[in-house]
Amino acid sequence: MKMLARNAVWNLGRWNGKRFKQWIDDFAPEAVMVQSGDSAFMLRLARKIACRRNIPLLMFNTEGYIFFDHNFLTHHWSDLLFFPIFKKQYYREFKKTIKTTAFAIYANDKLKNDYQSYFEHHADTIYTASSLEFHFKSSISKTPRISYLGNLGIKRPEALVEVGQVLQSISPDLHIDVYGNAKPESINLLNNAPGVEYKGFVSYDRVKEIIYESDILFHVEKNDSVLCKELRYAFSTKIADSICSGTPFVLYAPSHLACSQYVRETGAGWQVSTPVELKAILIEILDSHGIAAVSARAHETATNNHNGIKNAERFRQNVINAFR
Repeated sequence: MKMLARNAVWNLGRWNGKRFKQWIDDFAPEAVMVQSGDSAFMLRLARKIACRRNIPLLMFNTEGYIFFDHNFLTHHWSDLLFFPIFKKQYYREFKKTIKTTAFAIYANDKLKNDYQSYFEHHADTIYTASSLEFHFKSSISKTPRISYLGNLGIKRPEALVEVGQVLQSISPDLHIDVYGNAKPESINLLNNAPGVEYKGFVSYDRVKEIIYESDILFHVEKNDSVLCKELRYAFSTKIADSICSGTPFVLYAPSHLACSQYVRETGAGWQVSTPVELKAILIEILDSHGIAAVSARAHETATNNHNGIKNAERFRQNVINAFR
């Protein structure tokens, strides 16, 4: 209901007066770039400006809202009436916008390919870049340090509990150190889980140190029916840092997610979806089996997909091509 009201107010166009038009004229843009989100009015605004000035419209897209059948907004009792209206309005504006777009850049290949199936257009994938220096590792310490660093929302603590249980089933000496902000109930869950040690929040500088100090890095996503819909295109920025560090990287997540497909396709780490698979892979990694080969593929992936200088140049070329 709030989103519909917001769209309605913006669409009235009372803000679109002489001062706004003068501001655009003074800036004299040669292109418009819109970050695709869940606001229909923003898509409409970007499209209208680009069309009015006859300049290219570029889109940066990290979201798959157009493909979601479920309510992806904050839930409210009025959703039954208002969400179908919101969704129809959003889909209409998005379809018009993507048809107008000269070039679109996506956060991962799964997202790009699905949008290409929806409407064929000029597009490219540019992955998150990382400034971390690659350190080759070919073996695991006798007393391995296993770490998770990052967001502790969307049921990730529950997935980390599963990782702790698997580690304990291999050896009572094994555990995973968990770093990040967590709600009190999640902290309680982690503190009471065997094989898990919650360390709390640390600065990004310390995060980088821990990444290099660790023998194995984890990223996790809970296998949950609702979350699997929400997260199908999710691609944590931490994945780039993990791969680019050279520290062995394990992704414990449902296999259909964009991040899972990426890790499997590149071979830059190990991707598993069940506790049984996780145990088998961890036993191999702890025995230093296959680490050198995976490390080589991780280095290749880091160089090709996550290099800041290369990605910036790729982005620049895509923008230039939009004018041709």
